[in-house]
Amino acid sequence: QPVDVGTKRGVLDGRRQLSFRCAEYHQVLPAGGLPIKEHYDAGSLITLDLMLSETGDFAGGVFATLEADGELKEHAFERG
Repeated sequence: QPVDVGTKRGVLDGRRQLSFRCAEYHQVLPAGGLPIKEHYDAGSLITLDLMLSETGDFAGGVFATLEADGELKEHAFERG
């Protein structure tokens, strides 16, 4: 059965198990980041981001997602 791209229904049909496709560790330095508005992880069922630093350990930084209406939505992003 084909996957419905809009809803992702059918994406797990016929699969017996899931596994990690990719695991990455990123250290963002001053003036660093991923300033690509349309960035996405192709081929991933889910993407999980974890903050390892305390928010008070650095200045700046924003975690945002591109929403269906084309706007970037900023989210609170804390350690853990």
